[in-house]
Amino acid sequence: MDELAEIRSDVTPMMQGSPSKQRLHLIEAYVESLIKFSTATDKDDQTLAKLSDLIRSMVIELISAINNSNFKIRKLSEEIFLRISYLLSLFGATSQLLQILLVGFAGNSR
Repeated sequence: MDELAEIRSDVTPMMQGSPSKQRLHLIEAYVESLIKFSTATDKDDQTLAKLSDLIRSMVIELISAINNSNFKIRKLSEEIFLRISYLLSLFGATSQLLQILLVGFAGNSR
């Protein structure tokens, strides 16, 4: 999990600005990596906390993409949200997605 957090710190500067398909594909690949990691590891509270922190960093970008006028960008963002929901369901924590979204909406409104 620490390696994925380190990758996030390298990738985060690339995710600044308005949403683009390339950045969304980068986020999508990152979420898929988190899913692969999560299926191969224990599902404890500490791992879930780290996972939630990693997801929070992507949610503002995804919220911006959902509001984009480009249909392909909106659709890709929707698919990523579905994958994040699946990821959290592996931990029985789908309800945490609402918390993460609320934080994202607050960050997006600034």
